[in-house]
Amino acid sequence: MSFIYAFATIFGWGTWAAVAHDVRSRNPNAKLLYATLGNLAAAAVVFAVWGSPLPARAFWGPFAGGALWSLSGLFAFKAIDRIGLARAVGTWVPINIVVGFVWGALLFGELAGRGAGQLALMGLAFVLLLVGVLLMSPTSGAHGDRRARRRGLGAAAVAGVLWGSYFIPVAASGLDLASAALPMSLGMVAGAVLLALVFSAGAPPFLMRPADYGRAALSGLLWAVGNYGMLLLGRSIGTGAGFAVAQVNLAVSALIGIFLFHEQVPGSPQARRILWGALVATIGGVLIGLAK
Repeated sequence: MSFIYAFATIFGWGTWAAVAHDVRSRNPNAKLLYATLGNLAAAAVVFAVWGSPLPARAFWGPFAGGALWSLSGLFAFKAIDRIGLARAVGTWVPINIVVGFVWGALLFGELAGRGAGQLALMGLAFVLLLVGVLLMSPTSGAHGDRRARRRGLGAAAVAGVLWGSYFIPVAASGLDLASAALPMSLGMVAGAVLLALVFSAGAPPFLMRPADYGRAALSGLLWAVGNYGMLLLGRSIGTGAGFAVAQVNLAVSALIGIFLFHEQVPGSPQARRILWGALVATIGGVLIGLAK
């Protein structure tokens, strides 16, 4: 079963953004809205089958975390549009890992009791993550113009910081994931609705092609598959080891961006640089997981 959980995690998190890659709307946040609806559908089913009673006082923490997630999704999709899937994911995932780790150490004491060897391994992992991000950073002649590349990198960095932070109110609620995911998903939808209405560019939240509604919803469903897969994998082989295995999703996204969407010419120096960066950052993420 551990293999199935690992596959679900890597496949879900490695493909969710790719599925909605070319979904278009005149409303810049419509795609995010329908992705959160797909995730909500999955959360509702999981809650109905495995969820425990949901105290009213514990509702608002996960709800707030979900609203923060929707803001992360907004910046993530902007980053993909400007610098491509491979570079966007390769930028926000390492930042997500580092920020989440720092919050865990500061707020939840996750560094307590770590030996010198574990701390050294974590230090090496952080260096590898940084090197990986730098390798994947756009260079001259890369995807889009220079200003768009800078904005894309900035959007990916913001997405990484927010995705490394949204779990804090969720964890503070004390709920298990099967229960916390429902109010979190409602917060995701609420945040996406607000973004689609307030930052609408004067357009209603409709997608350009009928098939795009299903693809956007499938994107959110795949993210949920990765999320629940990670929960089950952590229970099966341990949180640290599960977290390490999950980092392979970064390489999956990089391969999809280059070989499916042709964001760079396969075999070109730029493509090789991105793939090497994805590999180095993935190793860094794996080391962090093993050091936990």
